Amino acid sequence: MNQKVRIQKRMIDYSIILTLFMTGLNGQPDQRFRAFDWVAYRDPGKITSISEGYSYTYFGSSNGGIYRYHQNGHYFDDPITMAQGMDSYTVYAVHFDQNTGILWAGLPEMLQYTYTREGNWNFISFSDLGLSSKDRIQAIGASENYLWVKAKAIYLKCDHSTGMMLGMYPFPDEGNIQWSSEYGKTIQHAEKIFMEYSVMSGWMLTGQYFIDPHGRNVSITSYYLGKYNDFWVGGSDGTIFHGEPNMEVFFPFAIGPLGSNFSTLSEHDGELWIGGKNHLNSSGITRMLTNTLEFDHYESDITINMNPMNMNDIINIDDEVWFAGDDGLQLYDKDDNYWRFLGEERGLPGGKLVTLAIDKTHIWVGGPNGLARLDRSTRREDPSGIEDIFKFQNVRHLLFVDEDLWISTPNELTIFNTLSPELRSFRKKGTFSLDGPFIGFRQICFDDNYLYVSTNQGILSYDYENRYWTKVIDASLYGGRIIQSMAISGENCFLGFHDELLRIDMENKFQKKYDFPFMGTVKDLYISGRIIWLATTEGLVKFKWSVDR
Repeated sequence: MNQKVRIQKRMIDYSIILTLFMTGLNGQPDQRFRAFDWVAYRDPGKITSISEGYSYTYFGSSNGGIYRYHQNGHYFDDPITMAQGMDSYTVYAVHFDQNTGILWAGLPEMLQYTYTREGNWNFISFSDLGLSSKDRIQAIGASENYLWVKAKAIYLKCDHSTGMMLGMYPFPDEGNIQWSSEYGKTIQHAEKIFMEYSVMSGWMLTGQYFIDPHGRNVSITSYYLGKYNDFWVGGSDGTIFHGEPNMEVFFPFAIGPLGSNFSTLSEHDGELWIGGKNHLNSSGITRMLTNTLEFDHYESDITINMNPMNMNDIINIDDEVWFAGDDGLQLYDKDDNYWRFLGEERGLPGGKLVTLAIDKTHIWVGGPNGLARLDRSTRREDPSGIEDIFKFQNVRHLLFVDEDLWISTPNELTIFNTLSPELRSFRKKGTFSLDGPFIGFRQICFDDNYLYVSTNQGILSYDYENRYWTKVIDASLYGGRIIQSMAISGENCFLGFHDELLRIDMENKFQKKYDFPFMGTVKDLYISGRIIWLATTEGLVKFKWSVDR
């Protein structure tokens, strides 16, 4: 090797090291966590790109990050999103480089890559690639020696280990480039395959687009033929179709929830129901099977007896699921697969309903305009005698503990015993000797024989066994902010706020704050063993909280 070549090689090596140093490692949101200790689930939007790796097939999406299908296990695994360190949920192109094992993703204004194919994401800005902020990465591919990036009418030749740009070309200057699929690319090269395949689950295929079981057209946004002749197709509504070559059949998969702005969730026996804001393109409710990551969508515009509205609370119990919304109640009968809408004609308070509680015979409903009780069998009002007391009061939260119905309003916490029946202030239950006025009652939860309620001065606890009250957390520990949601597990108190999740040890008052950008406002919480589920304004989030103790 002559002196000139050695100098050129050394300069390239130094450039690669400098590029690695300048791009840095985004990593996980916090280095305390492993790649999938935090997971975010969102409406995928459109499927933009498809690529095949060693173990997974990867799907880029316009709204939900990168989805992963395990090739040997034949299941969809947790997606790669901002919870794994990516800078956006929008992925225009995804590519797995078979030569290096690196996973690449084209995002708005940057190219990102990871050596682990999970977390530890590096980024390269468009300015470093010679692109403008208005450019868009349309496809990514790789040859044996280089990474290739297609952006509009130009091709970038890059180092396939660091992404450092080596040149711009109107066309690649080498062959044998393995490209991943491109968004919106014409299907003319695969039209014969489309015409020979049929679709399961009530779908139809015209050769140019799919038709769902309700007659709606779903455009083909991306397609990819795998190394084992598996045929993958992405749809404009986020549906992924897997073409089985032996049977010549497409199997459709819903890979995410309906919507990305959630207000409430409820889990029962491995079944998680999620509801939130009503949007034009994502109005409805999602059922998620937590063990298999399967999603079922119940869309209000195509489901009989389902009313489009914001959902504020859910109770999932036995063979029924109840939903409190802005305009009334929705009831889903699991056994008969039947929906029913209940409004003011059933005796419900007018306007918005925000909280539900249920006993063996009745469903209790509360909102800004008061309280009501409905018979579970007749689905009609069955007054308890206390409705007039709460008329036009803002009922924020309802919770049953044994025969006690706890009712929180801005100025009072009240207990109604359904056996007595008796209505009294919380100060009259057990031994209460705490100083100061208590108002601003909002969140109520129960754990291991203790009831907890949030107030203006902090969080109070009632011991059901010893019948006494204590203040377990002072409001100064969380700055007196409004608590949006609350969940308790042993000594751990989880509080959801506008922009963070806070965990406080109620024994030693030690706290940990989680304020990652992928969370948004934490509207509801549910603890299931070592996992806590969060309904947030940025999606459904799963956190393995026990790893951070």
